[in-house]
Amino acid sequence: MQRRMDENHLNIAEVVELLHSLASSTSPFTFDVEKQRLFFTDDDDVPCELTLPRVLPTIDGRNMEEIREQIEKSHQTYTIILIQAGAAAMGYYEDRLLRQHKVVKKYMVRKKQGKSQIKYLKSKGKSRLGSRIRLQNTVLFFEEINATLGAWDVSEKSEAILLSVPINLKNLLFSSKIPPPFDKKDPRIKRIPMDVRVPTFKELKHVDWMVTRGTLRRGRDRDGGR
Repeated sequence: MQRRMDENHLNIAEVVELLHSLASSTSPFTFDVEKQRLFFTDDDDVPCELTLPRVLPTIDGRNMEEIREQIEKSHQTYTIILIQAGAAAMGYYEDRLLRQHKVVKKYMVRKKQGKSQIKYLKSKGKSRLGSRIRLQNTVLFFEEINATLGAWDVSEKSEAILLSVPINLKNLLFSSKIPPPFDKKDPRIKRIPMDVRVPTFKELKHVDWMVTRGTLRRGRDRDGGR
């Protein structure tokens, strides 16, 4: 039977309020720790699922009260890193307030082809002056990103590190002469589950709004449950 899912975005306070109301319910629930997703039924016996906000540390409570308490005790201290070829936007947040931010831009894309210097070098080499400049900018691009993150001391402070970066650029991020202040397999690193536009301060704020929201989906039969 086909189902329709009603979807709502809840801020952290609204997530806590919902969990508090569910704590007194006798309805069974399951919690997927890996996906940070809670499954339950509401008062109308409609199946629901709640995905917790990405900025939270990994929650592993065994019941509604423990889940709620862990969320309330979190400091909501996190770092958002958005990277595309030639553009990056980063922000460090404490208690949901933006404390540090920076946008980095470098000439890394060939204007006519729109191809990043990384991909171009694989087929054409680096003999021309323009290619050498773009290659040098690529090196400086990742060094500046990692130097900035190191200066912010995000490794010590962040409960979550939200990262959006293509695979080929991710490898360069972690192989830079100036390494990032966290390991490639750091358990705090979380993928940003949305399409990110060219990184700018405006896009950083948009992504921040999304990752600080939980997603509540409420299922209902298309015929109204009949």
